[in-house]
Amino acid sequence: MNDDIPYHLLVVIFVALMFLLMAVQDIFFSLSNVEIEFHSAVASAHNEIQYLSSHPIPSES
Repeated sequence: MNDDIPYHLLVVIFVALMFLLMAVQDIFFSLSNVEIEFHSAVASAHNEIQYLSSHPIPSES
């Protein structure tokens, strides 16, 4: 291959651009709606686990 730019250099540039775009997105859109919904779902699941662990289900004897 006698290309002007080798393919591995293009891959490195592409990956670097992706990391740069992700960093910019994290800075400007730090809490998007999806992240807020995810964190609230995690919090509600955590609360449910705490409730179930402190209030065991009575066994049917």
